[in-house]
Amino acid sequence: MLNGWIISDKKAGEGYFSTDDLGKMKNLPFALEFVNMMEIDLEVSSDKRDQIRVAGNYKPLPDFALCIFEAGVGYFHFALLRHLEMLDVFSLHKAENLAGSRDKFFSYQKFLKAGIPVAKTLLFTLNTDIDWVVERIGLPMVIKLPDGSKGEGVCLVKSKSELKNIQDLYCKNSKHELLAQEFIATSKGRDVRITMCDGNVVFGVLRDNSKGEDFRSNISVGGDGVYWEPDEEAIRIAKEVVKVMDMKLCGVDLLFGENGYIVGEINSMPGCLHIVHEGKSNLQRLLEAIYRAVVKYVGNGK
Repeated sequence: MLNGWIISDKKAGEGYFSTDDLGKMKNLPFALEFVNMMEIDLEVSSDKRDQIRVAGNYKPLPDFALCIFEAGVGYFHFALLRHLEMLDVFSLHKAENLAGSRDKFFSYQKFLKAGIPVAKTLLFTLNTDIDWVVERIGLPMVIKLPDGSKGEGVCLVKSKSELKNIQDLYCKNSKHELLAQEFIATSKGRDVRITMCDGNVVFGVLRDNSKGEDFRSNISVGGDGVYWEPDEEAIRIAKEVVKVMDMKLCGVDLLFGENGYIVGEINSMPGCLHIVHEGKSNLQRLLEAIYRAVVKYVGNGK
């Protein structure tokens, strides 16, 4: 039987995986153990190439690891992924790919080169000419952090004076670069998240916050999520995105443009796992897809 770890930067029962979820994992066709990332110690040593220290004890390596990072990604997260790679533990997330997906501007550059539809986006710095930004993007426009997630660090700017204030606050005082992006009015408060695993669609979710005042659709800021069946065009774009970014597990966000879908961004952590459709939760769908991928790349276990 395959032996896997869910490595999370949240404690057991918090975040994506509830206590009930963890209990149901006993019924899976593989052994799956929850491991708190904060209890892991990393060591480069020739006599510990088949073990990792967890909660003060050395444990045999798992066949595979599912890394779920919810509290932000820092040096230790990347070091852990690289350590798993060094020890030949299969993981659907690779450090290099995770870093690429978190850099929104880099992602947009790759999408544009591949002919994937994206919203017009400018890199906005202390030295950027405000008039040029307004001329190229128009008002209102979306301002976002290059590496934000869950709708954090995203705002809708409606005037040149607002834009100037943001430039002074973030670019001048906080030394941050920002992204200035075209506002897709036809998708205000709405988008879809397509979760992909090993190049295949696992499930889709329509996120809707259009009845509220917030232009963002994220469930974390008040949006509702319902199961959504992607059409052929959405599937085609999502598959192109994961191919370009070389991602084995991710969520692809699509906006509703006037002439079709527009890629909003790619997220390494799928989310929307507790939505139930036809008696099955998205978490169950995800674990089944992960199992198929692990069997494909690792085999049926030792």
